[in-house]
Amino acid sequence: MKLLALLALSARRSASSTELYLQADLDSDVVFIEVWGRGALIGYARLVRVRSADEVRAGRPVATFELAALLSAHSPCPDPLVS
Repeated sequence: MKLLALLALSARRSASSTELYLQADLDSDVVFIEVWGRGALIGYARLVRVRSADEVRAGRPVATFELAALLSAHSPCPDPLVS
């Protein structure tokens, strides 16, 4: 089963920067998201928890995850995969 999460880009240093943060209500310390481009799967982004759920949005605690790696599209589907 895929987990559902709200994605939010934050703390970008410039319009063309590559910082990516996921802010979500998740229990896991590591999550993966699919990365697509022009209708084709590019790979899977591995995100690791960098800050615990110390913020509340819409009545739910929100943790912050940071982009740590990008796996190839040919890699086995990682778990847990957030959609």
